[in-house]
Amino acid sequence: MTVDTNSGALTSGPMARVVAARPAASVRTASRASASTWLDRSAAGRWIALGLGAVAAVVTTWGIATPWPWSDEGATYLALQRGWTDLAVLWQGPDAPMVPYYYLAKAWAVVLGSFWPTLSTVVAVRLLSAAAGVATVVVLYALVARNTGRFAGVLAGLVLLSLPGSVRYAQEARPYALLALAATVSWLASDLRLRPGRVALGFRSLVPASGSTGGGAATGHALSLVAVGAIHTFGVFQWPAQLLAWLVAPGELRLRLRRTVSIVLTLVAATVLAGAQLAMSVTHGTGSPGLGAHRLVTPVTIAEQLLRAISMTYALPVSTVVVILALVGLCSRPGGRRELPVSLAIWLVVPLALALAVGAVRTNLFRLRYWVAFLPPLAALAALGIVAVAGLVVRLVWRARAADAASWSGGARVTVGVAALVLLAVQVATVLPAQRFVRSASGHSENLSGVFTAIADARAEHPGVRVVITKGNANGMIGAADPAVMANNPLSRIDPSAHIVYSTVPSAQAVRASLAGDRYLLWIRRGDVSAAGAARQVPAALADLHPTILHATSAGKGWTAVLMELPPR
Repeated sequence: MTVDTNSGALTSGPMARVVAARPAASVRTASRASASTWLDRSAAGRWIALGLGAVAAVVTTWGIATPWPWSDEGATYLALQRGWTDLAVLWQGPDAPMVPYYYLAKAWAVVLGSFWPTLSTVVAVRLLSAAAGVATVVVLYALVARNTGRFAGVLAGLVLLSLPGSVRYAQEARPYALLALAATVSWLASDLRLRPGRVALGFRSLVPASGSTGGGAATGHALSLVAVGAIHTFGVFQWPAQLLAWLVAPGELRLRLRRTVSIVLTLVAATVLAGAQLAMSVTHGTGSPGLGAHRLVTPVTIAEQLLRAISMTYALPVSTVVVILALVGLCSRPGGRRELPVSLAIWLVVPLALALAVGAVRTNLFRLRYWVAFLPPLAALAALGIVAVAGLVVRLVWRARAADAASWSGGARVTVGVAALVLLAVQVATVLPAQRFVRSASGHSENLSGVFTAIADARAEHPGVRVVITKGNANGMIGAADPAVMANNPLSRIDPSAHIVYSTVPSAQAVRASLAGDRYLLWIRRGDVSAAGAARQVPAALADLHPTILHATSAGKGWTAVLMELPPR
């Protein structure tokens, strides 16, 4: 038996024939027999995944309850106030793409609430995103490790955790962390079929001689594609990306034709299974409504939004390190092969390009949160870049000629580790201020502290004052932060027959009856307005009560608190 020292593939002898017949089991046996370090042992992979998951759990949950809810999280809160059957009505409205997520979030909140009754709904659903963030890190580790070794896999997971954009959506009560997870799982499932039998070692992976695809993984692959398409409409852009990855994968003509048929059949199956949800999403999912939801799409705004997606800031230096490392990783040849960098590049570029194209045509769909699935391949490419740079340092310091880390001395491997940690530390130090910001009170682009200060002040001045909120999105945000405020809002009604997720205003007669005996109202209004302006914009449901505007004060950026007095009745 001979082994190619550059690729780790079994190339000749009886073992190669056994590997061709049973690739996964035979290579794993060979790896156990030749393991020379702890990192090469099969048990090490499980402990590394467990440790990486523990680190990810700390990072994604740290400060998760601190940011105030923003409008989309308010929409999630309002959706979860509906009954199980009432959620299905939303399939007929603009929130059709979100319905599977709402069902999952409601089930999660119910189960978690049974164990932790004091946990707020919004934080409970944020923990669902955190769990998805943890799983994404572990799955990305597995994908990279089986192609280039566990060392690179760990780096990929840590780089992903260092990206403020990834952590931001792993702490939000919306489906975007689940979108990133579903995309990563689908690419791992694709890789298991496209490159079966690979076994992760410490600094490389063993590659079987056989190039056949793993037919037994087809069902799992198809289901993962269904999941990524169902969790969000933009997840379907992963499908053409994986088709392209299969088409460009190396191999003999007959093998490539067989693979093409296999991936096409898989995509057809996924389309059939996810077709109903996709049809509802495309038919009814209109994106954010109103002229204000539309964005100017230019090369400059695209670049700005990409920077924000990576690091939650427009500042170029914050994203520079990871982008440069990703470019280095794109040009690298881990284990002497280009397969993984090419697959990662396709994963990153194709869905992102399609999302940008849709956003350019329908500018209200130009939203960076829809692009979040490009962050895992970016992190993986950056990890390959770190390994490539660290390997260059080893060859310069130790004058090691071989590119394969398996042939390096213990000192050379320590050097690789130190160099990689230095590069990772530079990346972490660069993004640290942005990481702190996403965990601050304003980390989710909204700060309601002024609103609740205004409510407290009004209650201190006029005990029993009623808080009224007209806008459905404002009602959702404030309700997510303090359910009692929304529950006592006379202008709030969850209509189970409505096709929109936001609360509606009851009839004037119902409002009048609800306010019988009340004298003071505190109107929380989105936007800045003076007392005179507020007098001209009194909500229609309150106009017949002829309230007197006592004063209008700022309640923080984008909010006004208007104190009104009702005449005796």
